[in-house]
Amino acid sequence: MITVKGRKLLAKLVAGEQLEITRVMVGSGNLGEESPAYFDDLIQPVAQATSTEPVAEDNVVSFIVEYTARVFIRYEGFDKKTQ
Repeated sequence: MITVKGRKLLAKLVAGEQLEITRVMVGSGNLGEESPAYFDDLIQPVAQATSTEPVAEDNVVSFIVEYTARVFIRYEGFDKKTQ
């Protein structure tokens, strides 16, 4: 599904503007009863990603999205100076 904001962006692209990808995010979540038509973000963002430049061929635009899942551990009371 293309959101309302996505349709506005597509109209600008058809008019000749260039697509600039400013960020790529990976996420998760369930729609439930909500309609995604007015979403402007992911339900549950998980990680920022990178992508290749979009390539248009026939009626398809494709690019590769890559991300690394990192685990961050917080140590309570850990003092690096004394270790």
